[in-house]
Amino acid sequence: MVHLRRRLVSGWEETDPDFNYGDMRDVIEKAKMEPLVEFDPSEGTILRWQEGVYKTFTKEDYLGQEFSPFGGNNYLYGFPLSKLVLSTYRVMWDTKHKGYDAFQKQKAQVYRKMTVMGLDHNNIFDIYLFAEKTKNTTIGLLKACEKDTMSFPHRVTLLHGYMKVMQDFMEKANDEVYWKLPLYVGVELLAFGWKRTLWLWGLGVLASEGVSASMDGKYAGWSLISFMIYGQCLGEIWEDKKLPFSISGPSALATTVGGGYGLYQAVSTYLEDPGGFLKAGPKTGVHHGVHQIGMVVGALVNRFTR
Repeated sequence: MVHLRRRLVSGWEETDPDFNYGDMRDVIEKAKMEPLVEFDPSEGTILRWQEGVYKTFTKEDYLGQEFSPFGGNNYLYGFPLSKLVLSTYRVMWDTKHKGYDAFQKQKAQVYRKMTVMGLDHNNIFDIYLFAEKTKNTTIGLLKACEKDTMSFPHRVTLLHGYMKVMQDFMEKANDEVYWKLPLYVGVELLAFGWKRTLWLWGLGVLASEGVSASMDGKYAGWSLISFMIYGQCLGEIWEDKKLPFSISGPSALATTVGGGYGLYQAVSTYLEDPGGFLKAGPKTGVHHGVHQIGMVVGALVNRFTR
């Protein structure tokens, strides 16, 4: 959904000091605390929070990790929590916001889908069921911003659940960085040598920093560089048609496997959550445009540095 994508690009905007965010900041602070589920014979299941108890999250306003050696792009995965949530709240309620109309249309589509599935989009248990069946975890963030139809405790619970999903994703993504980085560099050195490897990484860093600068730091991760590596491998296969059929040598093997794996990654992530050409997937927020552009640029870098 618009402004609900977090994995790579366009995930948040700066808060507007002139806009009234209502009680959303309070919802965020309570969502960081541990949830509490109670049962009352007259009221049924009651969802609350344990005041001042932080286990899953801390008081810090940041999820994930950060590594920004050049002051711009974060090459790990992480984001400022309040900016993401407050920007979603604003685009939902600020009729003057440039993304308001598109957001309302997409929100209506999600609610219609829930209705077709026989689910009530104002029932917290139906919301969780919808998220489980469709893998659309952003529904938790969306409903946490619904100040008119959801109770404060339910909004806190939904936001806590969304935060937990995002935290688990980013922990996994950041763990992968630590073993993928040396592996990818090793494959490049083996297949292309240090000069061509240096060319790609240099241009990859410049491109990543440029994207972050153009988006005020809303880009995180190193997917652009990793897909440039895949494109470099595929470009080499295109330039040397013998490679796929002569993988006995370590260089040819590394190039062929790297290109094949990159193609698999691009296709599988797109099929998992289609988002259109150069657009992010609506459920996961994976920005396919970064993948597509990265592979093309990587192939071009390979061609001009051979």
